[in-house]
Amino acid sequence: MLRNIILMTAMLMIIIGARPSVAQTLEDRLNGLQRIQDEQQQAIDQLQQAKLPTGGCLASCDGKLVVQSADGSFKYSIGGRLQNDWAWFAEDSGIRAAGKRSEDGTEFRRARLMASGTLYERINFVTQYDFAGGSPAFYDVYLELIKVPIMGTIRVGQTYEPIGLETLTSDNYVSFIERATLTAITPERDTGLRVLNSAIDGRMSWSIGLFRRSDKFGKAQDDGAYNATGRITAVPWRNDDGPGLLHLGMSLSKRQPNNDSLQIAVQPEAHLAATYLDTTALTVTSYDLLGAEAAVVLGPWSLQGEWLGAMLGTPGPADPTVSAWYGYISYFLTGESRPYEHDQGVMGRVKPRHPAFSKDGGAGAWELLLRYSSIDLTDGAVVGGELHNWTGGANWYLNPKTRVMANYVRSHLIGVGTTDIVETRFQIDF
Repeated sequence: MLRNIILMTAMLMIIIGARPSVAQTLEDRLNGLQRIQDEQQQAIDQLQQAKLPTGGCLASCDGKLVVQSADGSFKYSIGGRLQNDWAWFAEDSGIRAAGKRSEDGTEFRRARLMASGTLYERINFVTQYDFAGGSPAFYDVYLELIKVPIMGTIRVGQTYEPIGLETLTSDNYVSFIERATLTAITPERDTGLRVLNSAIDGRMSWSIGLFRRSDKFGKAQDDGAYNATGRITAVPWRNDDGPGLLHLGMSLSKRQPNNDSLQIAVQPEAHLAATYLDTTALTVTSYDLLGAEAAVVLGPWSLQGEWLGAMLGTPGPADPTVSAWYGYISYFLTGESRPYEHDQGVMGRVKPRHPAFSKDGGAGAWELLLRYSSIDLTDGAVVGGELHNWTGGANWYLNPKTRVMANYVRSHLIGVGTTDIVETRFQIDF
């Protein structure tokens, strides 16, 4: 036994004597690993606590995925929207006899993907494509230079022409499933150059642009025709202690039709409905659009209305005028208020005070609405018909990005008949 103990002790002494750094090496490696772990945690803490400029964020911002450089010079985000609509129609005998029957159905009204970003803090870009209907199309593809002295923002590409409150308010935020029939006269997106600016702390905004009428891929549809469109808005009264304001605006557009031809077609306020009004192809050398708009927000109540007239230049002795208008009232049962984007003079995103299915057991925001609209495409040599619509609606905003909409539309085609329409929308944007 003593002999074995002596041998084991001798072997251990030999090992220690031959490799005296083994224990120290193990300790150094452990310390190195600990330093790496500490440095990684320190870097994570610094990123989480970093105060990025312009309110930026690292992973998400206002519900969108955002990637941003540490100094805020570069920022990229992706997003999109999905709107699934359902509609049911009940026409009277007059509508059926006129061959204007509509089929009950469902569709993806919009299915869009968007990428946008900022380069070197002063250049923005937006690319948005809609896949609804089975084929992609441009829906806002532009770049812009921001913070330009006096001018504000200069935007080039396919973008909305600046005309009308209802047209310029995003379809993510409009109160009804479909915009009022007035927008059948207004232009939407065309390719051009647009200047935007605001002043007096957002109490005034204006925008003007020069555009070429373009197809769904931004290609000009005519040879040499240009359209000039401008809009100015003002907020003469604003309640700085709570939700309340008065919005006023005017728009003007000087237009040249494609190949001296213009056709205006109108549906009831349901995208799946048949066409009820049609001027057919008119010989028009030019036409002007003049619009007036107003909106009032008083806590949970709001009122909004617009009028638009189109003065047509024709070869005949008299220049006809077609016009449309609408007005509606909105009330939030849950106490929210319609937001207003002062820099652009449009309505914004509703944010429920207590989102549905949240930790506090909220019910979301509930809104009731009623709208009346009228469009008259008959004057002089133009015989396009007249259409009146009553639309009642209810919106459930589950959260700022999700809502369920229901509308009942009673559409009266003067001299023909009446159609009752029930439609719903399930919407999310991200």
